[in-house]
Amino acid sequence: MKTSFIPTLLALTLVGAQAQQVTGTQTTQTGVNQTEPTSTSYQIVEQGANHRVWQRQTIEQGPNGMFVTHIHKYTELSSGLNYWNSTVGNWVPSQELINTYSSGAIAQQGQYQVIFANNLNSAGSIDQQTPDGKQLQSSILGLAYYDSSSGQSVMIAQIQDSTGELISPNQALYPNAFEGVKADIRYTYKK
Repeated sequence: MKTSFIPTLLALTLVGAQAQQVTGTQTTQTGVNQTEPTSTSYQIVEQGANHRVWQRQTIEQGPNGMFVTHIHKYTELSSGLNYWNSTVGNWVPSQELINTYSSGAIAQQGQYQVIFANNLNSAGSIDQQTPDGKQLQSSILGLAYYDSSSGQSVMIAQIQDSTGELISPNQALYPNAFEGVKADIRYTYKK
């Protein structure tokens, strides 16, 4: 009788001394001396051009002593949220930022990349590249008034030489940009 009591007691002790630890989606058995797993802060687990998936996990100990993991997840949506950075080979958060360089200024940390010429009065002074690689160039010719009822138009002022300057991290200003009219042109680079 003594011999059957000892194996049973030993088996119950081993079963009672085990706790369950959940990490991610896998479950493992650990001893009671194991420290409690810690919760995590939100981290990006997936991203694309217009979204990020954020995830964190919390761990709580149930009444039976076993640890249970809860996954908390949400999706952030926004147009132009990230851009593909071929240097690192990954999606990178877009930044509304224009940097100067010798020939003008450039905004390249977003899905649309734009080059601003030093002088607005030049052909193709604004040069934009779309996410699918198309190049779009534009130039302002002047200010005009168009009357839709008569179909007639009149030129008010033509563009003149105007040197661009950065007035904020994402804004380029071309002051006094028209002949005979006191008007500036301001470009704002946004996601």
